[in-house]
Amino acid sequence: IDLKSENVSDAVISSKLDYLNCRAVTPRKIEVHGSLTICAKLYACNTVELMSNVKDDCIQLDMLSENITNYLGSTERHITLNDEYELKSDEKSISYILRSEALVIKEENKVMDGKVVVKGEARITCYYCTDVKLRIDKAIIAIPFTQIIDMQNVDEGSDCNATLNVTSVDVRPRTGSDGEVRNIVASVGINIKLTATKNSEINVIKDAYSIGYEIENNVD
Repeated sequence: IDLKSENVSDAVISSKLDYLNCRAVTPRKIEVHGSLTICAKLYACNTVELMSNVKDDCIQLDMLSENITNYLGSTERHITLNDEYELKSDEKSISYILRSEALVIKEENKVMDGKVVVKGEARITCYYCTDVKLRIDKAIIAIPFTQIIDMQNVDEGSDCNATLNVTSVDVRPRTGSDGEVRNIVASVGINIKLTATKNSEINVIKDAYSIGYEIENNVD
């Protein structure tokens, strides 16, 4: 992607799968076709000069209070969560896994001096076939997490937006010592994107006029 501006301070890249299909070419070969859309969102900081004072006693000022947002920076961290789930005693053993999916829930992000604490939970849903014919069961695996991420220029008065995305999911059955498949080993990758800003209030000049000269009004 060619950029028209050199003042880009941050970029957020996302992708979306438009479609995916496959076909068997030979008994040992599969041909896969798909379309992927990549989106880029860019942030740029522009500097604007504003007048806030005039060093002249003859100038009267009409001031205006404005709220501004200062961009402090951004950072990313990729984490991998692992857990092992055991089926309940009344659940049937796993024959094979059909598919799995995951989502991540952000519960809290707290800003401290130079650090951001992100708390959340990853939930993996696994669909599998059992020994019983034509029966499909599912298991929900919840993995809580807490991450402390270093970030420059932030303090308790800063605002921080945390965006969490699932990057990978891996679910595999595990055979126990008794020979039954009753455990699921799950792994999920999560990307954490932090963007920090800070709001402040400044006084700028809305209007100004001089009292150093007398004005005469002539009315016809």
